[in-house]
Amino acid sequence: MLFMTTAAKKDSPAEIQFAINSKIKMSPKLFTSSILSRRSSNKNFLMANDTEKKEILSEILDLTSYGKAFDLIKKDITEIEKRRREKQIRIESLNEQINSFNENISEQKDLASNFINEKEEKLKQKRLIINKEKNKYVTIKSKIVKVLDLKELNSNKD
Repeated sequence: MLFMTTAAKKDSPAEIQFAINSKIKMSPKLFTSSILSRRSSNKNFLMANDTEKKEILSEILDLTSYGKAFDLIKKDITEIEKRRREKQIRIESLNEQINSFNENISEQKDLASNFINEKEEKLKQKRLIINKEKNKYVTIKSKIVKVLDLKELNSNKD
């Protein structure tokens, strides 16, 4: 017998039925089916249609909570997979942008390198021209100095 207190004796039949169901973890239909199936050598279960058999087995094995958990997990997995695909698409897009930026950087480095090489070559050419002009200047200066020295010598002789 269930443990009934004096307070339980005052409860309504629905409350008492709920207390019994929670204690034995079975609905009245399941409890009756299990009792009758034992007495009648499983004729009641065997005569039930597929839907009723599924309901009985689900209640006996408490599969409803597993089914609900399975449905929730399946929904969560579907949502996670959807987000994963979205993230993967975003990653691929970002990788394409990175590759494009890297190509652009490489092109800019090549352009800068070519620009520097051209400017260095022009600078070398300008230095050569300056050195030639400097040499001409030095040569002309030395000639002027000689001429001036000669002129001074000539004027001192006179």
